[in-house]
Amino acid sequence: MATPKCAACAKSVYPMEMVAVSDFKFHKACFRCVACKSTLTQTTYTNVAGQAHCKNCSKNAPATAGLAPTAATTRAPSPAKDRSPAAAVSGATQSRKCPVCSKTVFQMEELRADDKVFHKPCFRCKTCKLQLTIASFASSHGDVYCKPCSKKATTETPVAAHDDAALKAHQEAAEAKKPEEAKKAADEAAKKAEEAEAAKKAQEAAAAKKADEAAAAKK
Repeated sequence: MATPKCAACAKSVYPMEMVAVSDFKFHKACFRCVACKSTLTQTTYTNVAGQAHCKNCSKNAPATAGLAPTAATTRAPSPAKDRSPAAAVSGATQSRKCPVCSKTVFQMEELRADDKVFHKPCFRCKTCKLQLTIASFASSHGDVYCKPCSKKATTETPVAAHDDAALKAHQEAAEAKKPEEAKKAADEAAKKAEEAEAAKKAQEAAAAKKADEAAAAKK
């Protein structure tokens, strides 16, 4: 008997690591909502357009023809349909291509930004190739950039992709800012800790004063 495939990553899934819902099979680690990435259970799982969603996200999930069949309606598909787990991966999932490398993006490796789905390693500034995060990226004319390059992308003299010296200088400048940002965050955390400690001491002093006043009143 052929080993079933995970409906999320299309890799072989064995009984000890399997979650079976409807006619689909998942690795336990892959059984997550495609929108919010929360871990699903058989009671919180909802199938929308062939994709796994939690019940909250399923309310806002787009569907080309309404809500896709759920467990109640997918238990007995027609014999003509391919019921293999690999075929259970929706056409939408199979056709999701990374705009950078044009290869299929699976749930476990995806990063969503600017209404697109990227491979995490492909999510880089178009100009300087700096690795991006959701917090550090900016979009311009349908492309993703780091924030410094996004400003230059709207001018006549952006950092040219072929200008190795400019790219290197920009990357070094971006990397140089990281320790400064980390130090700033550490200083802010230390300041908050000091303020919290001062507030605690003030509360303790006020409590001690009240205790002294209470003791004096009893005399």
